[in-house]
Amino acid sequence: MSPMQLFSTIKAVTNIKAVSNVRVAGHAGEDLTRKLVYAGLGVCRVGLEQVNGVQLRVNQQFSAMVAQGESVESELRDRVQDTRQAVRNQAEAQFNQVLNRTCGIDRRRLTEFEDKVDRLQAAVEKLADKRGH
Repeated sequence: MSPMQLFSTIKAVTNIKAVSNVRVAGHAGEDLTRKLVYAGLGVCRVGLEQVNGVQLRVNQQFSAMVAQGESVESELRDRVQDTRQAVRNQAEAQFNQVLNRTCGIDRRRLTEFEDKVDRLQAAVEKLADKRGH
């Protein structure tokens, strides 16, 4: 073999090895890319699962807080109503005391008197109707 032929053969073998190396590198690159994509998808899936889990816990806590708020609101309304009634009763008792001290009339007797006046007025109107007919 002449040196030129030998050189051509070495060059051809080197080119074949280079092409072979490029193919191997290309396959390795594809495999690496595929693995990276799958790893990225796995990370995304795990992240979505964690987000869903957190969202579920947040919704549960929010619902629990709403339920607790409703019971607190109900209890507060009851307390306000009880306090309002107690204040009314106390104010009425104090008014009755003042009325009794200043006029000598207590509220119960005044109410009885008003009832008697109302009955008397009804009887007078009945008599007037009879006389008018």
